[in-house]
Amino acid sequence: MNFLHAVEFMPLKRKTYKCSFQAELKLLCAFCILHLLTIVFNLAVPVVLLYGPVLYRLYLSLTAAPVISRQEYHLHQFPFYVMTVLGLSGLDVYHALYLPGMPLSLLAYGGFILMKKKKIADDVNIPELQLFKLLVMIALIISAPLLMFATQPFMKLDWGFSVRNLIYYILLLCVFMMGTYLFLRQRGSSSVIREKESPPDNKAASLGETSGDGMHLIRVLEERQLYLDPLLSLEKFASEAGLPRHKCTKLIQEEHNKSFYQLIAEYRIKHSMQLLEQDILQELTIEGIAESCGFNSKASFNRYFKEISGCTPSAYRKKLREGSGVCC
Repeated sequence: MNFLHAVEFMPLKRKTYKCSFQAELKLLCAFCILHLLTIVFNLAVPVVLLYGPVLYRLYLSLTAAPVISRQEYHLHQFPFYVMTVLGLSGLDVYHALYLPGMPLSLLAYGGFILMKKKKIADDVNIPELQLFKLLVMIALIISAPLLMFATQPFMKLDWGFSVRNLIYYILLLCVFMMGTYLFLRQRGSSSVIREKESPPDNKAASLGETSGDGMHLIRVLEERQLYLDPLLSLEKFASEAGLPRHKCTKLIQEEHNKSFYQLIAEYRIKHSMQLLEQDILQELTIEGIAESCGFNSKASFNRYFKEISGCTPSAYRKKLREGSGVCC
């Protein structure tokens, strides 16, 4: 039975991209560092055109449905692709297009995010939300010196200070903030693992200690929302929890009377039901909800949903529309 569950959760060829706050933040930090290098060494890399798409994906990672299609992912980065080709070709049109494109891109994405109506998830990490808002504000602020820098060659204006240096220091501030957050986040995760790996002070393991480990497993699963990871395996979960693989299996079986994959499926279905309840305008597709909850196929999502709730996702949505969220 466990083998069948394992096969079912194997990664398939995915048509969507799931946005992760940590991954996108690391990308943004790397792009800022690359931007600093372009300033120092005067490189023709249109890295600023990647800020907007990353901020948009950071925003999506904080919502209840943090997924976009692969086509949309590349569409947002299409200006970067075009400008990269122009930069490599050495055409004069590169600077004429890229200089005004930098502030316009940040203003467009910043304004779009501020006006977006998609609801932020209720269980979002507050420090992440605050950091995201600060980054959006900085993106809007830095668009002003970028615009000054873009118009300087054409208008021959003397601003009384080095606009290039101002942009440089703002980027350093952003790298410092994001780097500090990522370092503290990683340190916090490592401390949990070290705590679980340290030997207990008691002489022998008791039933209460086992129950404590079981509570720790659920706490790690819920706080980090590991069940939303489509590539989550028992080995990966055990590593996140800082416990041996066999002990995780034993704890889940003894305290929940089910397999690891059955437990993960229940959490995913519970999350999908919350998404359906929040999607009042029914803007999300069943396939999109399945993807955002960690399922690799609509078929397995429908099967688990019916097994756990008693009806299909479509029937559940219909019941919500009719005013009753209870399945028969």
